[in-house]
Amino acid sequence: MLTPVRKQSFSDAVFGPLRHRIAGGELDARTHAAVGFEHSPRTLREALPIFLRHGSPRVLLLLVGLAFVCRVRAGGFSLLDLVPAAVVFLYWPVQEWLIHVFVLHAKPFVLFGRTFDLPVPRSHRAHHQDPWNYHILFIPLHSYLYTL
Repeated sequence: MLTPVRKQSFSDAVFGPLRHRIAGGELDARTHAAVGFEHSPRTLREALPIFLRHGSPRVLLLLVGLAFVCRVRAGGFSLLDLVPAAVVFLYWPVQEWLIHVFVLHAKPFVLFGRTFDLPVPRSHRAHHQDPWNYHILFIPLHSYLYTL
């Protein structure tokens, strides 16, 4: 007989087992602090200043604002203006996955007998080692140079 599966939120699926271990006393306070739960923001009001302190969110917000201002200045709105937003909305998860798998998780490679470990994947591996470190959580500003 099949057992019904309880629907989980993303947060519960990712952090649930760890929270249960903390609540159950399996992890001590030192480990709890090292994991970062006690210092992580709990609300949008707490998270927003941390978010805006880093360069990549500011760059993205600036570009979205610039695109919005340019569109408002151009005028002549229609329902077709929603098409690019819908395309971005639908494509965003795909490109996030592609970037995550093929760029952020790129392995060091050997070329002409020399090993190359690119800075972006190296930084992302550091993020996996220390996921609550905000300094390595956001996209490094130099990464934007690769998109030009």
